Amino acid sequence: MTLKEYLSQAIILEKSIDVKLIQLEKLEGYSNLVFNASKVYENSARGEIVVAIIDKISSLQHEINTEIDRLVDTKSDILLFLGKIENENLKTIMEYHYLCGMTWEEIADRMYISLRQLYNWSKKAHDILAKKFENKNIQQIC
Repeated sequence: MTLKEYLSQAIILEKSIDVKLIQLEKLEGYSNLVFNASKVYENSARGEIVVAIIDKISSLQHEINTEIDRLVDTKSDILLFLGKIENENLKTIMEYHYLCGMTWEEIADRMYISLRQLYNWSKKAHDILAKKFENKNIQQIC
């Protein structure tokens, strides 16, 4: 795993959770439609469909909770790793980007600096972290 892949784990997990939440919302909508229709027609086949959808909802909720737990752990690990950067500005931009999912443009606006300055800071932070990441991987291998 590269440094960028390691740092991007939280963003990827958040996107995965977002997709599952959208799916959950749709399933809940379907279950309401089918449930309301089954009341009108008192059709037992529709009742079975509702039960099947509720099972899928329950399963998806479990998946989402598991991913949220993983996300919290991953963000904690990344936060500890970013804590190895001593310069507060460099650390802050990395936290904004990799933990909050902000774009470089959003970070530059929030910190009242130019994009050029932000990219320079980002490069410095990545260089610092690359050395720490290399050492971290070596320690895990040993």
